[in-house]
Amino acid sequence: MKKFNAYPKEDPGDNGLNNASILTFSKDVINALIKELAQNSIDAKNLTEKKVKVKVNIIEIDKTAIEGFDGLQEIFNNMIDYWLARNQSDFVKFFQRALDLTQKDKINVFAFEDFNTYGLEGDDNSGSFKNLIFDEGVSDNKPDNALGGFGIGKNSFFALTNLQTVFYSSKNEKEGFKFFGVSKLAEYVDSNGQRRNSRIYYGDWDSGKATAVIDPNLIPNAFKRVGNGLSSFALGVEHNPDWKNLVIKAFIKNYWFLFEKDEIEAEIGDTILNKDNYWDHANEVFETDDAILAFIETYKKPQFDEEYDIHEIGKIRILLSEEPAGSSINYPDKIVFFRNGMMIKEYDLGKVRNLPNNIAGIIYCDNSDGNKILSMMEPPAHDDFQSFYLPKKHPTLTEQDGKIIIRRIENAKTESVNKIKLMYSQPTKNVLFVDELLSGLSVSNGVGNSVGKITSTKDETFFMAKKEGVKTITISSSSPNIVFSDSDDPTDEPEPAVRDNPYFKPIDPKPSIKKRKIRPKKRNSIEQAKVYFSHEDSGFNYYNLIIKTSSNIDQGSIKLTQHGDSPSKALTTDLIQVSNGSSSFQFLNHGSHYEIFGLTLMAGLNNVFQLKFKENFKSAFKILN
Repeated sequence: MKKFNAYPKEDPGDNGLNNASILTFSKDVINALIKELAQNSIDAKNLTEKKVKVKVNIIEIDKTAIEGFDGLQEIFNNMIDYWLARNQSDFVKFFQRALDLTQKDKINVFAFEDFNTYGLEGDDNSGSFKNLIFDEGVSDNKPDNALGGFGIGKNSFFALTNLQTVFYSSKNEKEGFKFFGVSKLAEYVDSNGQRRNSRIYYGDWDSGKATAVIDPNLIPNAFKRVGNGLSSFALGVEHNPDWKNLVIKAFIKNYWFLFEKDEIEAEIGDTILNKDNYWDHANEVFETDDAILAFIETYKKPQFDEEYDIHEIGKIRILLSEEPAGSSINYPDKIVFFRNGMMIKEYDLGKVRNLPNNIAGIIYCDNSDGNKILSMMEPPAHDDFQSFYLPKKHPTLTEQDGKIIIRRIENAKTESVNKIKLMYSQPTKNVLFVDELLSGLSVSNGVGNSVGKITSTKDETFFMAKKEGVKTITISSSSPNIVFSDSDDPTDEPEPAVRDNPYFKPIDPKPSIKKRKIRPKKRNSIEQAKVYFSHEDSGFNYYNLIIKTSSNIDQGSIKLTQHGDSPSKALTTDLIQVSNGSSSFQFLNHGSHYEIFGLTLMAGLNNVFQLKFKENFKSAFKILN
């Protein structure tokens, strides 16, 4: 006969409701359980199959379909009495809510099922069945590339259910069907005065011990497997109307790498998520959170692709991309580490700052031995690398080895990002000034037939023709300089002189990705703005700030930041004055950028302002708005 029951407990100590293994996953329950349950399915994939398929749904069942369900109601009543006598009001409230839920005619069940997997093997003495049902903190024997390793990820499912009750239904090609249930609650005293354990089992108790139901005819149809694999059912969940989007978001956030490689497919309610459409779904569920989209774009079409050899791990790859001009995706200035297709952690840019554009990056290890070592440094939530775990799991490697691994990954990340910054420190090859700026550089009014004047500085030499008509400039430079446009319009985007940089890879204007859902591009009332060097006078450098707008703006403001000729010369300039010939304007130094206020801007015109700086070297500037 199937029923809920617990083994007797002789130990006088009390085991309450606060199960640390469940609480570990209580922060973001849907994301945690999808990450953990999907990794278990991936680890259990049948090696003859190309990919794992999972099915997620919320179903409603009649409680009468569960034989002996009233026994769970009795247990909750006993727990209320037991913990009320011990003044544990929080426990009592939880059990009372659970009791109220069991008294309803129907119960919501969250179902997670996998296919192309092996299903459970063994019994209550050994195998994956014992590991899943009876063990705690013990990981079953898994392949070297397994994503899990602590044996507590299964508890993420219990954090979802208000009954903290999960049913498991398995079908294995050799061992057939297994059906069993577990409730992880608190100890109690039953109606006969017997003290009982905190873990309640649902199964066949005819022999005096809990065993799995193996006759498929005795398994309720709602829980019976079709095909090999494992189905997990969380009983007593709240029906969140947005549950499908939350599940889709969790799958893409944690496993887009595997969707891209066509190694996983998910059916969420009536929605299929696979390699062909996950990008479209990503654009919908991450509409206000672009980071994942930026990581996917970077993987599909990286601008930088670097390889590094890491202590004991072997080679890792780092893919980086800058946010394209006019992109509707905000790049997060973050780099994520993937292990075997699962996102483990996010890095910020560390010591590297003040890049001209935001970036996105991906780090991953291609070899199974390296990934196995990395997995040994992950905490139970698989969201970081921590060195002190390594000697607990690896037979020879030490905590110091773990520290070296982590430090060298960090160093490789910093070095790869610095190569992007180095790209903006390359010498300019050709500079062609536009007509409108020539008058600012010339020392004459351009009238007459003078052959011009040569002005030399330690940085560069300009030759300026004074004759009206065709204007010619030649330039030579002994040090890197600012990049100018080679077009006739000073408001056009400049073309960076980086063609000879070995680290630069041009961005394909048509990347090989599915077209994303169009969203409005980021816009500002200022359409175009550029800063150009004008001249040097009495130890000060003067620049022209040119702004174009499509509408008149009163009391406008603009932000700009400095990018020197090398990383060490960033933000070493002092802005002294901003003027337009007749007025001066206020500005603030924010440490990382300047902000200029009170600008009057006329539509359709080149609004020109002069910036006066005290600096040791000429600088390049980037407009931030």
